[in-house]
Amino acid sequence: MPRKVNHSLDFAKCAGCWCVSAAALLPLMAAAAPSDKVYTLSSKPGELEGEVRGGYVYDPGEVDNTQQAYVIDLGYGVTPWWFSELFGQYKKLPDESGKFHNIGLENIVLLNTPGQHAIDVGLYLEYKVALDSGVPDRIEAGPMLQKRFGGGQANLNLVAGRDVGGGASSDVSYEYRTQWRQPLADGLDVGVQGFGEFDAHAPQNWGPAVFGKWDFGGEHLLGYDAALLAGIGGDSPDVILRWALEYEF
Repeated sequence: MPRKVNHSLDFAKCAGCWCVSAAALLPLMAAAAPSDKVYTLSSKPGELEGEVRGGYVYDPGEVDNTQQAYVIDLGYGVTPWWFSELFGQYKKLPDESGKFHNIGLENIVLLNTPGQHAIDVGLYLEYKVALDSGVPDRIEAGPMLQKRFGGGQANLNLVAGRDVGGGASSDVSYEYRTQWRQPLADGLDVGVQGFGEFDAHAPQNWGPAVFGKWDFGGEHLLGYDAALLAGIGGDSPDVILRWALEYEF
């Protein structure tokens, strides 16, 4: 059986203090990238996970009305309460060659044992290094909430982000990323995803989503999800198509 996360309490408290302090340093801008995802709370010690995800934005009201973004990452379950991922972020704008713009490290810290409490709680911590000259690095952090009910599951990520280093401004983004999923058939769930900011005039995109997995036996599992998100008010892009493939081994 997994060991209790109580052994990680001191680390979790430190991470929590770091997260709160980061947000406190942080006035409001920047929408979620089309390749962003809703993170869930789980960590299996010793498990490796490779993921490729992408997003396509179509917004006919803009001059540059299309954008593509992709992320490639490799994750590892360090302990039952800590999952860490290295990633690279690729972006392509209209009439431009695509290239990697960032590399970084993401961490998910579980603050209680999933499934044993009314709400599962964790922290999301990310540091992103800019590869373009003159562009500042970026730090993001925030709480993660997860709730199971029946066979379904709801997740909410709250993320505060700020640029750091040379050329960084004092602006801060406050975003949410959320989803709900419910089993439809064996290995197939349906639900809703939403991405946006806590501002009436900021981009908000919501829409239907599908989730699935194929079990190849042993520890090998291929999961996928995809969503078609429509813009809701403000400066929201008209349509975002996002997808992800994740292989656990």
